[in-house]
Amino acid sequence: ITRLIDMGVQPFLVATSIQAVLAQRLIRVNCPKCQEKYTPDTKTLLALSLRPEQHKDTQFTRGKGCDYCKGTGFRGRKGVFEMMVMNRQIRDMAFEKAPTNEVRKAAIANGMTSLAMDGVRKVLNGMTAPDEVIRVAKVDG
Repeated sequence: ITRLIDMGVQPFLVATSIQAVLAQRLIRVNCPKCQEKYTPDTKTLLALSLRPEQHKDTQFTRGKGCDYCKGTGFRGRKGVFEMMVMNRQIRDMAFEKAPTNEVRKAAIANGMTSLAMDGVRKVLNGMTAPDEVIRVAKVDG
């Protein structure tokens, strides 16, 4: 929303015209032929907002690299998504040109799942490696 306003779209048009905003990124999927279990370090878990003590028994996975994936540890891609549905609060914030971080906090408080949150879900399902979500979702690592 703030990007549209920065590009010159009038705030009242943004506030009244947009129903939702969808963001997507592609993450690489762990190679099924060489996927292995491993324990990420504390810094990696914290970067994903995961508390190490709550995930000591979680099975994290990553690809170690093989001929099938050409040594990358990944084979294929899947999307991670976030969708912000406009509501009265967010419309008002757009109209008032609120800072991006405030709009984001309001959206998450109203139920938006961020790219990082969707990525963490895919990490916990064994689809991708934690470092891949950190790379793609631009979380502090």
